[in-house]
Amino acid sequence: MTFFSDVYKRGEKPTMILESKRMREGLHYAERQLAKYAKIFPECRHLVASDGIRYQLYVKHDSEWNLPKELHAYANLLNLKDRHPYLERIGGAPDLFMKLMPE
Repeated sequence: MTFFSDVYKRGEKPTMILESKRMREGLHYAERQLAKYAKIFPECRHLVASDGIRYQLYVKHDSEWNLPKELHAYANLLNLKDRHPYLERIGGAPDLFMKLMPE
């Protein structure tokens, strides 16, 4: 699924891409697919992987994607926290939802 800055216009590049996986399948496999999207759409600034319950948000900081380094936030809808459960530098649900809101 792709997201655009406004109503889609032919030829417009996505600003965010969502890779969805089956529930409880795990998100670590999604990084490979997100890396492919990052190469196809280098202008994209946000990549999201989700299984419907867990969400991982990657945010592009430099001119090139460097997955998985750009993991910005993680949220589990069944157990919302303000930080990643074991990676202190990674934000939680508030960071994820704030980044997904339109500017």
